[in-house]
Amino acid sequence: MILALYILRNHVAPFLFSVFTLIFIFLFQFLMKFADRLVGKGLDTWVIIQLIMYNLAWMVVLVVPMAVLVASLMAFGSMSQNNEITIMKSSGVSLYKMLFAPFLASILVTYGLILFNNDVLPDANHMAKILMQDISQKKPTLSLESNVFSQEVSGYAILVREVESESNKIRGITVYDYTNPTKVNIVTAKDGKLYFAQNQTKLIMDLSNGEIHESNAGNTTMYRKILFTHHRIAMNADQFSFQQSTPGGQRGDRELSAADMTVIVDSMKAI
Repeated sequence: MILALYILRNHVAPFLFSVFTLIFIFLFQFLMKFADRLVGKGLDTWVIIQLIMYNLAWMVVLVVPMAVLVASLMAFGSMSQNNEITIMKSSGVSLYKMLFAPFLASILVTYGLILFNNDVLPDANHMAKILMQDISQKKPTLSLESNVFSQEVSGYAILVREVESESNKIRGITVYDYTNPTKVNIVTAKDGKLYFAQNQTKLIMDLSNGEIHESNAGNTTMYRKILFTHHRIAMNADQFSFQQSTPGGQRGDRELSAADMTVIVDSMKAI
């Protein structure tokens, strides 16, 4: 019993070292691969953590078998180098007794991986796919450049002469409003401020000292000019906000458990 525990103890450190090292390599590769889809979208830190946690599932499935192999090679290699294997054989301990404890531990690891692959991995893959789709649909945060028309907001064309990125203040603003096809609205202002509403669904343009020019596309004789000292435009900004979908919908092969696959096979046989 003491010998079995000693052999298993020699496996623990190499196993944990291999697990953390391999997970770090896979995680670094994942972040490098999908960095262009995540950077510049103003995502919350918790969303990034969720994405990493969901993708850790398939990493664990690949890492644990490799870590077991590395741990076995390092443990028995170290004992052989220190002549511990020779001493055990000289004491009458056979090779099968040396392998019994690691073999029993490998059965427990295998059983745990079977449960993990069947119960945890499919749901994690499904959640990761949904979250990645939600992130892909989110457009980058609105960015305005001086003297350049921006049409990132649907139905609006925005021209700003001067932008203060630190304070979000803008000057020399011209806004073309195309949200109503029957009317042509042009808003000009000397200065203003641009910010998102608290729920991130509206982009607020707070303008000061300007004019609103309205005309009817069907009747060119109608024209109206409005002077204002303060005017606020609320533009739809759903494309800039992140809205996480709830689990559901059709699942792929990597998102199904053994029971789900059995149901699909039975339904196909019944046809």
